[in-house]
Amino acid sequence: MEILYISNIVPDREPYNGIGFTRSGNNVHLGIADALPESSTLVSCRPIVSFPKGPLWLSGETVELESGKVIHILPTLNLKVIKNLYWGLKIKGFIKKWHAERQNEDCAVLIYNVYTPPIFNVYKACSKVKCKLAAILYDLGIPPKRQKLGIISMLGFRSMEKAAEKYITKIDGRIVINERIINHYAPEQSFLLVDGGINNHVISKLFPLSPTKGDEFTFLLAGLLWDQNGTKLVLDTLKAHPEIKGKFVFAGQGNDVDIITEQAKTDSRIIYAGMLNQEELFKLYEKSDVLLNLRIEEEEDFHFPSKLLEYLVTGKHVISTPIAHAERDYGDFITFVRDVTPDGLAKVINKVCSKSKEELVTMGISAREFMLNERNWKAQTNRIINYLSKL
Repeated sequence: MEILYISNIVPDREPYNGIGFTRSGNNVHLGIADALPESSTLVSCRPIVSFPKGPLWLSGETVELESGKVIHILPTLNLKVIKNLYWGLKIKGFIKKWHAERQNEDCAVLIYNVYTPPIFNVYKACSKVKCKLAAILYDLGIPPKRQKLGIISMLGFRSMEKAAEKYITKIDGRIVINERIINHYAPEQSFLLVDGGINNHVISKLFPLSPTKGDEFTFLLAGLLWDQNGTKLVLDTLKAHPEIKGKFVFAGQGNDVDIITEQAKTDSRIIYAGMLNQEELFKLYEKSDVLLNLRIEEEEDFHFPSKLLEYLVTGKHVISTPIAHAERDYGDFITFVRDVTPDGLAKVINKVCSKSKEELVTMGISAREFMLNERNWKAQTNRIINYLSKL
């Protein structure tokens, strides 16, 4: 099968990984791209901050990833909203040319999400050349008001969301990160659940598993530090329960850094480790006993935290809220917080601390083995390819 993969993938190096670049999202693209057949074609709408913070014009270019695979970066006029419309026009021509060169092949276009480039351009191009189209639906929905995005940005999101509502039902296949996406956008239509994967960048940084030294437990919450990821829940829990022992480390950036550092002044259990690169983060994983994945879900939440998969493959024990299908698919390896309150979290922390460190390591070894065998991107991408072939 000939596959055209459209995403925001770029090499994780300067100048591509500047403002606008998100490493966690790019790692998803890299995991899929590296696992696709060598004959696949990779097209990218480069993630970059709009003018005037970024350049006014982005030139098209062909660059090589670390794996040796080539990506075609589309040009655009780098203005808010305008750049996405420009990419939409460019991708129509690209699909037409790509398919014309492969008329005797079984062809499929695979697009990451439906916003960039706009799905209606991709759909119309695929319909015209009679090529099947599937979308990887990972980041959907309008951002919450508390993110305080500008008027133009919100108008763009609302416009793209209308297109999503219309075209997700029209395309041939859907690969979703959360089954709620199907229930909302395309009930009873064909889909495949793929909630993420473990790529080689992560696997290469794994460490031997053994109990940490000392009796004290170290808890780590890493990633975007804001209330939706449980930062305030942890802080409120520590404030309400001074009897809880251990160290609680926060790593990353976000809206809640100031309140974390402020509370740390009067609570020696709290440590802010700053914004870490991946090497530093994995060293911190190795020194920790328990990792906190406390997703405070929105009223209509279509997400699934990629951080949870990374946590599990480290082999460290995980405390998590029961988001989406986490309990069904990973329940053997996780301790869940069902009462998402300071008292509820305190009970779970005390329950975990009642176990020996050796017991937690034994559970962690099983979690790592499962993730490496079942959730590596090669296995996940093969599932996607098999799904595409049957559409």
